[in-house]
Amino acid sequence: MLIAEGNRVRLVNTGDIGIISSVIDEDMVNVMLEDGFEIPVSVDDLRLANNLRDDPSKKSDKAKQSARKDALHPTMIANKQPNTNQGIFVGFETKYDNEGNPSKYFIYLINDNQADVVFNYEFSLVDGTSSKLNGLVRSNTAFPLGILQYDELNDSPQLYFDLWASTTAGLGKKVEKGVKVKVKSFLKKVKKAPVLHGEVHLYELARKLEEAVAAASGESLTDYTKKVTKSGHQQQLIDDYYYKQSVPSVQDKAHFPIELDLHLETLVENVKSLTNAEKLNTQIEAFEEYIEEAYEIGLDSVFVIHGLGKGRLRDIISSRLIRNETVRTFKNDHHPKYGFGATEIFFKKK
Repeated sequence: MLIAEGNRVRLVNTGDIGIISSVIDEDMVNVMLEDGFEIPVSVDDLRLANNLRDDPSKKSDKAKQSARKDALHPTMIANKQPNTNQGIFVGFETKYDNEGNPSKYFIYLINDNQADVVFNYEFSLVDGTSSKLNGLVRSNTAFPLGILQYDELNDSPQLYFDLWASTTAGLGKKVEKGVKVKVKSFLKKVKKAPVLHGEVHLYELARKLEEAVAAASGESLTDYTKKVTKSGHQQQLIDDYYYKQSVPSVQDKAHFPIELDLHLETLVENVKSLTNAEKLNTQIEAFEEYIEEAYEIGLDSVFVIHGLGKGRLRDIISSRLIRNETVRTFKNDHHPKYGFGATEIFFKKK
């Protein structure tokens, strides 16, 4: 296969279409996917694709960032029709590739309920991957929780929810609900979803949470909401409460590592089982996740240890940092501890 910048290619494993944006070496290239997301890919995992139409590599940087944001972050959906009060659901909206095959699912917490709902959410896969989120989903809206990739259906996805109805009487009694996604039953759970209206893979979590409103003792969410109610600014202060809950504490910062070692033996147990593309993708994913968490927790700077070698990983990291809007600057100067094998990254102020 002819490897050159501008070639339109298909990823063998996922079916995604993209354009070769740069050649790393004889074995690896960077591919700009049609959603604007650039990834390193092994040449062995690519095939030439015909019928070149739109060239994602020619998009402006702003368009690429916008496309990537849209692809990675589903947006809040507000229902323009009256509330039908069916309950609280989690829905998986299918997204398709260019050949019409499912490629990923946008996950939404759907509130077709009379009351706004406060929630805690946790997502996990069998390999240990997990994420957490909390917030408030307003009545008659669908709150975006993230994305489930198609191939992750086989990794036993599990979703856990704590739900409280928010009313003028306070927060309701906590409702706990877990969803274990099993492929066979998941594929059968296709229904028309409230709020979203289209057909999605739908799981019911609860019905009419406002009927479960009950006071709790001690300093709790309920007590806070009661104080909010008395003030006459309930929603504003509920939002303020959750904003404060999301601000990282001094303890969080103290326990967060200021360096990330990207040597594969520190990231995975069986390095020999991975292809070259999988090795590089593992390192890039660990880097992206670490940088995002470090910025969110409020660190001023961190070190990413990539080693020397041929400089491939260092160069890919540099290209990602240049496009990262949270990064103020970075440098790869000689350091007493790391030599030239690490990049120091400085974040912008929030």
